[in-house]
Amino acid sequence: TDRVKAVNRSMMDLGFPERSFDIIWAEGSIAVAGFERGLREWRRFIRADGFLVVHDDLGLLEEKLRIISESGYRLIDYFALDENVWRNEYYGPLGAKLTELRTKHQSDQEALAILSPGQQEVDGLAKDPGRYRSVFLAMSKAPTTARF
Repeated sequence: TDRVKAVNRSMMDLGFPERSFDIIWAEGSIAVAGFERGLREWRRFIRADGFLVVHDDLGLLEEKLRIISESGYRLIDYFALDENVWRNEYYGPLGAKLTELRTKHQSDQEALAILSPGQQEVDGLAKDPGRYRSVFLAMSKAPTTARF
């Protein structure tokens, strides 16, 4: 507990001093900033021997690998999650819970409206299962002469 601290900050205004972190772990959140912008802006917060781990959509992987290098990082490794991970571990339980809640609140239009976006997301998996593929990318901050 003395070495790890979770904080709630805006991804667009982190407000930390430069070189504050040994590692930044962006779990599905770099999409908020945009892949390239996130890499470039977060680089200054990572110590010289630090790391960045990003969990992101699998789309445009080759472009992301190029951006990693161009942004002053050295790719350590990456791996794609099997699409069944999302289906079995996330969307399956989410769909079951939504069904339970819709049944419980079937006469409450306000509650059903709140549940609707979640149901649309679950339904989207059936329409386009490949859309929910994701990748983990682990990289280190590499020396660079690039100016950001």
